[in-house]
Amino acid sequence: MKKVLLYTYLLSIICIAISCNGNPNKKIGQPEKVNDTLTKQGITNKISVSIEALQGIWAENDNDNALFFIKADSLYYVEDQAKPIKIILKSDTLVMMGDVPAHCRILKLTKDSLWFIDEFSNTPTKLCKR
Repeated sequence: MKKVLLYTYLLSIICIAISCNGNPNKKIGQPEKVNDTLTKQGITNKISVSIEALQGIWAENDNDNALFFIKADSLYYVEDQAKPIKIILKSDTLVMMGDVPAHCRILKLTKDSLWFIDEFSNTPTKLCKR
């Protein structure tokens, strides 16, 4: 029985190594197309972000209602403005210090748009400033 478990374990490690194509730093299951999509959309890998540039009301597009607004060092969801969430900016990553801290890597920030990828998704999200 121990040999079967050992062989299963080794086979799993081999499969994982093959899926990483020999690159130990590659995240398993992360599609390579994300970076290609970002490059085609003119989104660079590293940007400089200031907390002042994030201030304002953010929505999914110009026609939708606001999702949240950022004022000073807090994020307020429109549905629950009584419970602000403290935010911290670390380089190009926005950390929301809620019950469980969430990290969003900011890909692009202009005066009226914000592109980011959160830690749970490989799909970029675009928001518009209202």
